[in-house]
Amino acid sequence: MREMNKKALEDSLFTWIAAFLVIVFIMIIYFLFVLILFGEERLTGDVDIVFEESKIELDLNSKFLSFLSSSIFINGKEEKIIDVIKNSLDPYFEIKNDKGESFVEKVGLNALSEDEKTLNNRMFAFGLNENERNNFLEIGSDYEDNKVKEIIKKLDKICNVDKWDRYFLEVPQGIITKDGLRNKGIFTEEDFFHYTQPIIHKTNYRGENIEIKFRMSRECVDDIN
Repeated sequence: MREMNKKALEDSLFTWIAAFLVIVFIMIIYFLFVLILFGEERLTGDVDIVFEESKIELDLNSKFLSFLSSSIFINGKEEKIIDVIKNSLDPYFEIKNDKGESFVEKVGLNALSEDEKTLNNRMFAFGLNENERNNFLEIGSDYEDNKVKEIIKKLDKICNVDKWDRYFLEVPQGIITKDGLRNKGIFTEEDFFHYTQPIIHKTNYRGENIEIKFRMSRECVDDIN
């Protein structure tokens, strides 16, 4: 009888251990599933992409990765779009006040996307003279007239839907739409209502953190699928 009770106890113990292991396994699978679905997902290669808080179809993520890695011709030279965006910031770092302080390093890249009046006031308070302020604005004009136009040509190939704004590409200088570079301040969350959640590319350039965000019209996503 004692042996039967002992065997029954052992069988019961083994059953509970097996059940516990099954539960732990299910919890691990569930945790990994949630992490993959709602957490951060990285694709590494020539470009490091962070898809943050994005439930966009993998095909769209792939298109954005391909877009940043693709090349355009700037002044007769072939350059990757991601490099064009980062290198376009170089001239801003060279604008300094009488103390030798860099405007971008002191104020931050967010100032680049402010409206002209606010930006001018910031530059004046920072000690930049009129020539330096004009130079600052000329850098932005050159970027929009040359580099942004080539970037838009590539963006237009992602979606063929006839829509006023098929996409929003947010760069440090503002937001690029099919009509050019726009100030971030003119957009509200309502403007993004009919667009996907942003795909975000994070990087650091010359000590400054940069985020490049891409949103696409949901009609474009339907067209892709």
